[in-house]
Amino acid sequence: MIDNNDVIEAIDAKIATVQEEVLKLRKATEQLSILETQLALLKRTRGIFLNGNSERPATHSLVLGANADQSVGDSLIQILKEAGGPMTLDDIFHRFRDRGGESNRATVTSTLVRLMQRGVRRVGVGTYTLQEQKKDL
Repeated sequence: MIDNNDVIEAIDAKIATVQEEVLKLRKATEQLSILETQLALLKRTRGIFLNGNSERPATHSLVLGANADQSVGDSLIQILKEAGGPMTLDDIFHRFRDRGGESNRATVTSTLVRLMQRGVRRVGVGTYTLQEQKKDL
C-alpha cells in the first residue's frame, strides 16, 4: 500500500523543482526584454554613425494607422488607458500591432520604459499599467 506521506513528499519535491524553473524563466524573460531594448538602441546608434543622422529612424515614430499625429508613446498610453488595468507586454504589443502600429517589440519595450516618466508603471515581469490604474490591482 502507498503511504500518503511518501506521495506528499514526492509532490512537494516536484513543486519545488517546478517553482525553480518558473523563476528561471521569469528572469530569462525579463533579461530578453532588456536585451531586445539594448539591441534596438545599438542598431539606432550604428545607424546614426553610418548615416551621420542624429534623428531617430522612422520606425521610432511610426504611428497608428488612423491617427498620423499620434506617437508610439501616445498610442501605448491610450492602449493602457483603454485596458483599465495591467497588461502584459505581449498583449500591449499585439494590440498596438492590431491598430496599425509598425514598430517592433524592442521599440515598444523601450518606449514603455521611457514612459515610466509619464505615469506608466511596471507592476510585474513584463506587465505594465498606468499609475492611476495601479490601485485596481
